[in-house]
Amino acid sequence: MCFALSSESISRVFQPEFTGLFTDVLGNGKTWIVILVGPVLALIPDFLYNCVQVIYFPTPSQRILKPHNSGSKVAVSDDERDVSIINSKPIFL
Repeated sequence: MCFALSSESISRVFQPEFTGLFTDVLGNGKTWIVILVGPVLALIPDFLYNCVQVIYFPTPSQRILKPHNSGSKVAVSDDERDVSIINSKPIFL
């Protein structure tokens, strides 16, 4: 849509005062900095919040998965709150 409105023939009909403005804006380096760096800066707080949640306040399923990823065995009883971790080193044959 923006490309169509920025063309010479269409922009003269709908927005004659803004002819060529789209190409001028995209030619500016500040625009590309905002386009590329803006989303990254906007996602940093969410990423940090999720990291803090997983590291300091894990859910019960994350507590079970953590030993699995580190090579330990997990023994789960019928009671969902009772999770025992059996530390063992992996054996390589």
